[in-house]
Amino acid sequence: MAKPKYELLRSDFISLQGGERIYRIRHLVTGKLGGYIESEWNLSHDGRSWAHVDTQIWGQARVSGDAQILDRARVSGSARVSGEARVFEEAFLFDRVRIEGAAQVSGQVRLGGDVHVLDDGKISGVGECIDKKTIRGSEHWILAPDQIEDRPFVLMGLTQVIALPQKARGSRSLGPTAQILGQ
Repeated sequence: MAKPKYELLRSDFISLQGGERIYRIRHLVTGKLGGYIESEWNLSHDGRSWAHVDTQIWGQARVSGDAQILDRARVSGSARVSGEARVFEEAFLFDRVRIEGAAQVSGQVRLGGDVHVLDDGKISGVGECIDKKTIRGSEHWILAPDQIEDRPFVLMGLTQVIALPQKARGSRSLGPTAQILGQ
């Protein structure tokens, strides 16, 4: 096992809705405060992986390698983030999601089920994907509400824009009825 790089600050915690407590971390060398984790299982002491100030990691989720969890991103369930992957803004990963390599997940994206974002793959935008999907290479998926034509955006490279059907209570889901609008 690697030399510890952070400590849990048991006096600085958040109680989650499920009753779990997640604790602020502090880097042992720099003294820099990090985000919140439930246990040392959630953030490897190996590599340069880090949970930044407003992030949360709990459950059996694990961040390792040089992966970075930034902004207000959350990782839970059995999700794994590894390699040089970055999860940021308000992204939320749960279930068995895997983010590996130099992959990126950003925006107000919720990923669950067996979604895998590998290599240089990217998912961004606003929406939810709970399915068995693999995004790899230079693919970039932008999740967006039905009214995508009313929203300005710029597409570069190999990009797929997914229009999400509206569900009850205003939630959005990427499922079998989603349409690929651009490539």
